[in-house]
Amino acid sequence: MHKTPREIIHEMWPFPEPKQGPLWDHLQYAASGPNGITDEQRQTLRDLYAQAETVVIAHVPDGFVRLPREPRDADYLVRLNRELTDEEQLVWGMPPVLP
Repeated sequence: MHKTPREIIHEMWPFPEPKQGPLWDHLQYAASGPNGITDEQRQTLRDLYAQAETVVIAHVPDGFVRLPREPRDADYLVRLNRELTDEEQLVWGMPPVLP
């Protein structure tokens, strides 16, 4: 069965929290491009990508935290406590075209 990009990103959400907020907006943008997001999401993503120059988002038991970016983070927006799969590397990296 062929899955749509949105179905794929639903499966790639590695966090126990609900699918919402800037990281979820990023996944939607990765799946749909600029036509798949609202103006509000576009601004949220611009802010997220500007912050991502110096920080990476990590998940801790209490939620999400922003940590100083390290060389191991490459251009990824998130730091997981494991290696990213090939698919995850594609969607969690900075997009080639910013909104």
